[in-house]
Amino acid sequence: MLQPFNKSTKAIIFFLVFNFLATALSIYLEFSNYINNSQTLSYSQVIFSIFILWLCIYLMLQLRRVNMKILNLCFWFCLLQTVTIKNDIFTSSLNYGAKVGAAFEIGNTVITINFLALLALFLIRKMIHTLKNENEHHLET
Repeated sequence: MLQPFNKSTKAIIFFLVFNFLATALSIYLEFSNYINNSQTLSYSQVIFSIFILWLCIYLMLQLRRVNMKILNLCFWFCLLQTVTIKNDIFTSSLNYGAKVGAAFEIGNTVITINFLALLALFLIRKMIHTLKNENEHHLET
């Protein structure tokens, strides 16, 4: 069952590793800026970043099994990182870690689309669809 998922799984794990490294770097920079007294330490950002690190590690380890639960969790993790909306009043984002994309400015609002997360979503959706088809095929036989 793992054979059709090898390339997609490796690509998603690459995204998660890239995300992990970028998040770890952001934690390092947060502490570095705090030590140099150039800014105050944002405990909520550090705690949330550590949660993202833990989630990346968990997903990387669990993707070896390729089951529907892990694929759905990966799908939502990537979906939440797809779009960022920022303006003077409102900020909506879960873009921690890896971000390769485009930003659009409409008035005072900046909308960022993460193409790396979109690619991962496409691959995960393809894997989910294939896994569902395999499960339906096994139920019919």
